[in-house]
Amino acid sequence: MISNRTTTGLAVLFSIATLLVGTACDPDKFGDHATLERDKQGGTLLNDTNDLIGDFLKAGQTSDGRHIVAYFNESQGGLTVGIERTPGSREFDYQLIKVPGQIIGLYNDLAVDAEDRVHIVTFSRTERRPLYISGKDGNFSEPEAVVAEVGDRYLGLWPSIAVDRKNQPHISFYDETHGDLYYATLQEGSWQVERVQPMFDATTPMGAMDIGRYSAILVEDGGSVAIAAYFVGEGDLYLLRAEPTDAARVWIATAIDKDYQANVGAWVDMIAGPNGLKWIAYYDATNDHLKFVRQRDDLSFATPVVVDSRGGTDISLQRIGDKAFISCLAPQAFDLHTIRETETGVFEINEADRRGVTGFFTASVCNNDCTTYYHQSFYQQSQQKVLVYP
Repeated sequence: MISNRTTTGLAVLFSIATLLVGTACDPDKFGDHATLERDKQGGTLLNDTNDLIGDFLKAGQTSDGRHIVAYFNESQGGLTVGIERTPGSREFDYQLIKVPGQIIGLYNDLAVDAEDRVHIVTFSRTERRPLYISGKDGNFSEPEAVVAEVGDRYLGLWPSIAVDRKNQPHISFYDETHGDLYYATLQEGSWQVERVQPMFDATTPMGAMDIGRYSAILVEDGGSVAIAAYFVGEGDLYLLRAEPTDAARVWIATAIDKDYQANVGAWVDMIAGPNGLKWIAYYDATNDHLKFVRQRDDLSFATPVVVDSRGGTDISLQRIGDKAFISCLAPQAFDLHTIRETETGVFEINEADRRGVTGFFTASVCNNDCTTYYHQSFYQQSQQKVLVYP
């Protein structure tokens, strides 16, 4: 298996005691926590194939509610994309996308634009660079290189993709060789790529540091680009934001969680909540916690809160109206957790699949309810599958 895990090991025996203890509700804590019943059986098999599949899984949906999944097919060395035939059917038409002589399909992300066109960023392990694929109704373009010249870099890991109001893609990705965060956008048919230099203000750079191993990108309605990025060297989470411009962008950095006692910010995911305010979920590796934070109406950020004290990595953050839904891997037990914010502000945790070695690369899709796709891997039996819950 190729994935670069940051989990902390498999716990064979684990407690079945209550996960979290409630805390008093205040505007910056967003409510109490609770634990729902455990589901020992978990999800069901999505794609019955003998291939090893499911690593780097991502999901989205069309405007009519059909789900889209994309993941690495290790057996074929390519990217599998599945599009649901009808909403809710869980019957998918699959397409395997390959590039001759290359292994692609790792480190994926996808976004669906207003015209239901699917935009995918993936990674070529062979050429060590990100690739872009787009298409609609199962008709996908040939993968194209986002970066023309790679040199000695291992470029394109842990990418994130978003589309703007003109349906143009914007991508953030990581240079593992030099510890740099990159931003790319497609303009008039060609990719414009730049290294992101975090700034304290318009004239003061933050200096050299390892950033972007995990990132999540959003494009605001006015065209500004925001990237939530894990600062590896500091172990902190920052928001980097740049106004739209034809010149070099100025990326102003705002600390979201700067915890001197903990390493926070890995596996970050970010979405736009009501009124475009940003919601962010991420991992506290020191304490093995899943944390969540909202942007306030004045654009400042509330105090981050722990919403799962035994998770999580492999985070997918979604919303149902003005409430959050998060799926993640509980890294000690290797179980799937789903966390739903209730109308009263309580975060309810469901141990959705506790069969072990399951819950990797969760990808949730929400309308009136939420569906979670995830990867199950039985290493000793050489089985890798995609499951869906519930």
